[in-house]
Amino acid sequence: MKFRGETVEPETCIVEIPKSGQIITFIFKTVLNMKGFTDPFPEAPTMFRQGKKVQNQDDPLYKDRVEKWVERRTAWMFLKSCEDSPDIEWETVNIEDPSTYLNLYTELESTFNIIEQAKIMEAFTEVNSLTESKLEKARESFLDQEMSLQDAVSISQSVEVNNTPSGSPVND
Repeated sequence: MKFRGETVEPETCIVEIPKSGQIITFIFKTVLNMKGFTDPFPEAPTMFRQGKKVQNQDDPLYKDRVEKWVERRTAWMFLKSCEDSPDIEWETVNIEDPSTYLNLYTELESTFNIIEQAKIMEAFTEVNSLTESKLEKARESFLDQEMSLQDAVSISQSVEVNNTPSGSPVND
């Protein structure tokens, strides 16, 4: 896609964390689609209401399954987002096995302190969501454009026109 003639590239955010005399680098890229996420959305149990079979989306077990599915989907997005990070290997996570996705949190907790984990998650969130800082930047850009337009209109209204488009002099 292009915007104002320029190709729009997915965002990238790099986090470097010093650890044991090394620099661990996470490279997060925007996840553009969910291709590869194969974990199916849970089906709600059915029940009979007034003689009709309906889905019971208020079932507590169903709500728990949906919550876990959302957690696995977010973990998959994290894994996909940082798959180009050099030298990072997950010991207990397999991108092909949804039952292992949540292990990434245990691995992060076993390696990074809370502040480092927050920095890692912040970078993931920055490239994969519409953050408040992005919205503020968009607002400022929009307002700058509006001010430029108002300035242009103000200048054009203050210019004295002496001739009409046909070349005849303007009457006062």
